[in-house]
Amino acid sequence: MHVYQTEDPRLMNVKETLECPKCGKRCLVEKASNHYHCLWCHFDRNLNDTEDGNAIAFVIGILLIMVLMFVVTSANNRSRDRSFIPDSGTVEVAIGNRVASLR
Repeated sequence: MHVYQTEDPRLMNVKETLECPKCGKRCLVEKASNHYHCLWCHFDRNLNDTEDGNAIAFVIGILLIMVLMFVVTSANNRSRDRSFIPDSGTVEVAIGNRVASLR
């Protein structure tokens, strides 16, 4: 890594330069903790601003909600299916006012 020496008070805490992702020159300096600035093309990025982290958290939240809905729905379906199973070998069918027992 190339050491950058400057008398500019804004960049006094700069220790080394890195390659800029925008212009490709080795003029990227760390102005503050996780805050980078290119001396050539003025590219500026603060890595503390994590917009990607918010998107990932949103997607994970949606997936968790979908899984929870699936579990609740399948549990309701299983309990509903069990309610139609008769305890004995007799099934009662109601048609209008008549009730018929089937064995």
